[in-house]
Amino acid sequence: MSDARKKGQAIFAEIYGPQMAAGMTAHIESGAFGADVARYSNDFAFGEIWARKRLERKLRSCSVLGMMIALRQTDEIGYHTHMGMANGLTRAEIEEAAHHHMHAMALEDGDGEHHAIEAEPEEEHHLAK
Repeated sequence: MSDARKKGQAIFAEIYGPQMAAGMTAHIESGAFGADVARYSNDFAFGEIWARKRLERKLRSCSVLGMMIALRQTDEIGYHTHMGMANGLTRAEIEEAAHHHMHAMALEDGDGEHHAIEAEPEEEHHLAK
């Protein structure tokens, strides 16, 4: 068994419990329809990406929740809310992140144009300094 597979199974079990992790492993080993997708999810997403140490899993969860909110992926928001709590996010942090992301989305229209007040063209942006 590869290192990525072991790491993926361990992280998946921490988040979703040993019973679901055993089901994922059984599905991967079955070769049934979707087994390759489950293997990819376990080995790459959980075993490599979620296992990286450069960003806390709590922050990864918050980032993914923001993406799911922006993409309006309601089913995935539910899964990643559960995952975020397992990764250390509190209910208050998830709620605050949701408010923050929804606010940012409200500033965009269908063409991606911002409706925020912009500085005059001759004025130097404060972040450019």
